Amino acid sequence: MLECPAAQDWACDQYQWVRGWSSKIGKCDDILVKTSYNIRVPGTKEGKGRSRPNTSSLFKRITYHLEVNPRRILVMYEGDEKIYTPLAHGNAKHDKEQEFVRTCKSVLNEIKQSKDKPMITYRKLVCKEGVEGPHHGVLNPRNLRQIKNHQASQKANNSLGKDDIYNIVQLAHHLKGFVGEITVYPDLIAVFALPEIMDTFQELIQSNASSPVCLVYDTTFNLGDFYVSPLVFRHVLFEQTPWIPLAFLIHERKQQKCHNRLFEFVADKVPILKTKSLPFITDREPALTKSVQFFFPNLTVLHCWNHVRRDFKEELRKQTANPSEMAVYLNQWKKMSQCETEDEFHSVYDDLTSSWTTSVKQYFDKHIKPDILMYSGRWLIEKFNNLYDPYSGVTNNPSESINSVLKRMTGWQELPVDSMMLSLYFLQNFYQAEIQRGRAGIGNYRLKARYREAKLDKDELHIPNKIIAPDRIIEYVKSASADNLVPKANQQVTAKDSANDEESAGEATGAEHNVTVKDLVNDGASDSEEPLSCTPIKANVDDSSDMPITPSGLVFGGILSGSDSDDSPDQKQATAPNYKNMTQRTMAKFVVDNGNVTHVPDCNAFVVTGNKGQKYCVILNPETCQCPSASTCYHIIAVKMFVGLEIEDKKTEVSLRTLSKRSLKRSDKKSGRKKPRINDTDPVIIPAPDSILNTPKQPHVDSKTPKSKKKLRFASETSTCKSPKVLPAKKRIALREPDADSHN
Repeated sequence: MLECPAAQDWACDQYQWVRGWSSKIGKCDDILVKTSYNIRVPGTKEGKGRSRPNTSSLFKRITYHLEVNPRRILVMYEGDEKIYTPLAHGNAKHDKEQEFVRTCKSVLNEIKQSKDKPMITYRKLVCKEGVEGPHHGVLNPRNLRQIKNHQASQKANNSLGKDDIYNIVQLAHHLKGFVGEITVYPDLIAVFALPEIMDTFQELIQSNASSPVCLVYDTTFNLGDFYVSPLVFRHVLFEQTPWIPLAFLIHERKQQKCHNRLFEFVADKVPILKTKSLPFITDREPALTKSVQFFFPNLTVLHCWNHVRRDFKEELRKQTANPSEMAVYLNQWKKMSQCETEDEFHSVYDDLTSSWTTSVKQYFDKHIKPDILMYSGRWLIEKFNNLYDPYSGVTNNPSESINSVLKRMTGWQELPVDSMMLSLYFLQNFYQAEIQRGRAGIGNYRLKARYREAKLDKDELHIPNKIIAPDRIIEYVKSASADNLVPKANQQVTAKDSANDEESAGEATGAEHNVTVKDLVNDGASDSEEPLSCTPIKANVDDSSDMPITPSGLVFGGILSGSDSDDSPDQKQATAPNYKNMTQRTMAKFVVDNGNVTHVPDCNAFVVTGNKGQKYCVILNPETCQCPSASTCYHIIAVKMFVGLEIEDKKTEVSLRTLSKRSLKRSDKKSGRKKPRINDTDPVIIPAPDSILNTPKQPHVDSKTPKSKKKLRFASETSTCKSPKVLPAKKRIALREPDADSHN
């Protein structure tokens, strides 16, 4: 009899086996599984579609274990073990003479969970104490290549794949209002923000605060196979002026079109921001600056002094400047940035740069000087109260602090994109709860004296029952993704002891009746005479007899009782996260922790309340839910956690088309028809009968007699409309004929 740290550790007995038949013995809850294995012998045999290894029944291994506890197992050997011939790995290309020995599952899990480099992990595990000579390669790694292969496989499983993409689309349907946009092709872009925080920000910028509501934007690296860019704002109503994450952008490329998606989303949710003159602090990324100026032309973009200094210092290093020269250049740059006016800057610039080298001055004139004049000069920063710092100018350190929170939240580990999105959802919920508590006078944030009118009564608080601190978010996600997750409030239930647990719990509580897993799953549960309670299942499992019995005569008996035997198997198993269904399990655990699962015994069903108050009916036999998910949804997983059933990771086919179709309302029929659906066109607002639009205005009557309009006249003086002037008659000159006498 063996008690294994992992479910498959007992199989590593240094033989190569091929599984044969399997049968189940017993009825109802006490089911014993019997499995037979035949020893593998050299050679192969042709099968259907592929070749299969040869086996022999002259040496067998038979195992017995309860179906509810596969880690406690009885192993029996039959036949002649001398028939076994050492064989190499089936895929071995080199060293085919080397015998293949299987490594324990617990060791492989430890390799996959290690975040150290392969060589460090190899040295750490090889030096493990309590490993005897024959057990090397079984209780510790075989070689460095084995560690590299398993870590690469684990990284590939955690990288962005179709499951992650499907999960984030599924999250968008379940977390209504949180996800604004998801683009999958050609690159992943996801924009999301908590609606309550967006409303808080809109109310804040409409208040008459003495200090400006400053916005800061930066990009965080090494959180996963993507970038995370948080948009942060300063809450000026509190004395501490905390920095709150407003929205997040997950993107694969640092291009302007990616930032445009975020700012377009913010401009749509907070349209009044377009008219506000607020400072927007960011780094010197040109694409980001253009995007902000395009969507929010009234915002004043300010560049972080730390980034300007870093870029200038990097250029000086490239030009082989020594440390003393570098200090002089940086000090003079700071003097120019600290000028109070632009005219003073030009005067100081001409004085200081006259002694600079030509190459440094050319770089400064092209890259640093325009930045000071347009984005980082002191006279630009001092337009806003309490923003300029005489030592650091203006920085995006608030965004860096949020980035540090994200790093600590993830434990400096990379996560899949769906787990990151869900973690940021929990993070914003925490900040929203702190804002409400501060306005109610019971949190770490305290309202300023002049903003007492913003105080909330305690009965106006709307905070979920379960709030997760930032440093506990990833631990919470991993605990929900453990392979063997215990039910709510550490209440363990097994099908074997369900009847005994029901009797013992009924005696302990008196009037309270406890329901077994079998009753909740079977259709006959509703036929019981006694009403079933809506409380979680209680069980008192006696584990006093769960001591491992290790036979001393077996070769592998010492393998399973090594140095790790002091730790509880349940504790080891619970620390191994299952990344395949992490987001669904986490959301299910969050629902159970908030008490949003209710059993309806009359209908033999459960009602699960979503994050926005939506109610879904769940039935366990068969597993059905009213939500639009095409695979096992988190509502079904939450019910299984609620009653203590084992959660299996079924390999199901996912379909985004099915998910999107099921998410439509009944009124949204098939698209693409001549007659549009109800929501296909923009809504038309019909004004009320007594509204201003429908009330006719009184015509305006002038009290004065209107003046007559002047007659139009042509510009030219010679108008054809005038009668032509009468020309005076010309006198005719008559010539007299000469007299006849005059010629004589």
